[in-house]
Amino acid sequence: MKSKVLIACLILCLLFIPGLIIVSYADTAEVLPKGVFSIITEYSYYWPIDKKFDPDGNEEDLATDFNTSLNNNVFPDLGLVEMGFGMPEGSASLGDSVVDFEYEFDDFILYFFYGLTENISIGIQIPYYWNKNNVSARLDTENATVGKNPDVPGGIAPLDVPGTETLTTTDIQNLLVSEYGYKPIENWSGSGIGDMEIGARYQYLKTDNWRLAFLGGARLPTGEVDDPDNLADIGFG
Repeated sequence: MKSKVLIACLILCLLFIPGLIIVSYADTAEVLPKGVFSIITEYSYYWPIDKKFDPDGNEEDLATDFNTSLNNNVFPDLGLVEMGFGMPEGSASLGDSVVDFEYEFDDFILYFFYGLTENISIGIQIPYYWNKNNVSARLDTENATVGKNPDVPGGIAPLDVPGTETLTTTDIQNLLVSEYGYKPIENWSGSGIGDMEIGARYQYLKTDNWRLAFLGGARLPTGEVDDPDNLADIGFG
């Protein structure tokens, strides 16, 4: 009895030593008989997502990073407007961006397993994703200090200059495309294969009461990654 208590205490101590165990989870140690294969399919649907967590664990909107004042931090050329018209640094603003994202995900995963020998099984996991981003993007010009004016060099001037008008949402989208090479911030949807995983399980012990096995594998970069020029897309890999 004392020996069993001692072993239990030792296991608990090992579990709580920082850095000793990186990952621990329960899984079957069974393998398929030689020459036998198994196919499993899995489908998952997720409710629409419009929130995320910041680095401190606080909930925030998905598009928080896209909601900002469109000043010279976003469009550096506005610094030239400030210099040209004697405006205080950082005061030139086209308005505020108001953006909302809502993600939708559908996942289909195919698992294929095969008994290579009596104690070794191999397998592959092939995921296929349907991703969608419902986007709402507009320009709020309530706090704008500069706008478009075709009569001045560069086409941008303070709003108190005669002939200057505030920009529209379409103007901002066109500016992102023509001057900065981004795609319009709009609804996006796509589908494709994600990162596939291959692996093998070696069962090194099989008794009436115990099944023990090693499991190892690798993830293959087969999924299409995020497009750096599309601010609304979702990568598959």
